[in-house]
Amino acid sequence: MGFIEGILTKPTPSKGDDLGESNAWEMANSMICPWIINGIESKLCTSIAFVETAAAMWENLRERYAMANTSKIHQFKADIAECKQEGLDAVEFYSKLIGMWSELSNYTKIPQCTCRKCECNVGGKVVKMIEQEQTHQFLMGLNDETYGHAQSRILVMDPPLSLNRIFNMMHQEENHKRLMMGRDHRAEKMVAFAIKEHPTTVERPTCKHCGCQEHAKDGCFEYNRVPSELGDPSTWAWRLGKLR
Repeated sequence: MGFIEGILTKPTPSKGDDLGESNAWEMANSMICPWIINGIESKLCTSIAFVETAAAMWENLRERYAMANTSKIHQFKADIAECKQEGLDAVEFYSKLIGMWSELSNYTKIPQCTCRKCECNVGGKVVKMIEQEQTHQFLMGLNDETYGHAQSRILVMDPPLSLNRIFNMMHQEENHKRLMMGRDHRAEKMVAFAIKEHPTTVERPTCKHCGCQEHAKDGCFEYNRVPSELGDPSTWAWRLGKLR
């Protein structure tokens, strides 16, 4: 908008000045006016058809139809704050955030030095602050149960890592956990297969006399005990499994 207004403002040459710039403006204005009219809806054309300059056309349309970006910026920031990884992998989540940051940057411009005398690099400092904010947004959106330990390590690093470096670390962490989960799963399958093919449990006998599961009836002490009133042991020795 500012570019169009600055370029298409009609020059006012003083007496004796070269009219080359004024003539060039007239040619540019005569080309841009039809371009604006042909680029808008036909029902709007009549409202600017008799405006003489492209700058006046642009300002007329801007005042009537331009909308403030405050609500859009607020919505973008709210969406970014609520954006969580959930079922996405690290690459998908990071790409989603980059898309949202790019849309937001279309409405929030980074201030730049215009005096050409700035020596403190304020523009670079602002860019660094924005990247640090994006770093926190990325880390907050990750799943804590998967990346909690890695997040703690990153937050205490001094100087802080760049956003791309942090993403690289999270991606490697994710691949490592997938590898370990795959190994654990294969180990569990091998153990289950070994148990199925070679069962280690042995069925224990149950005594039909006393109900104990540690011995059978033939080895039951209570069943085979020797009462003193039976007299000669030779009459009951067969019950003890031929002791003699």
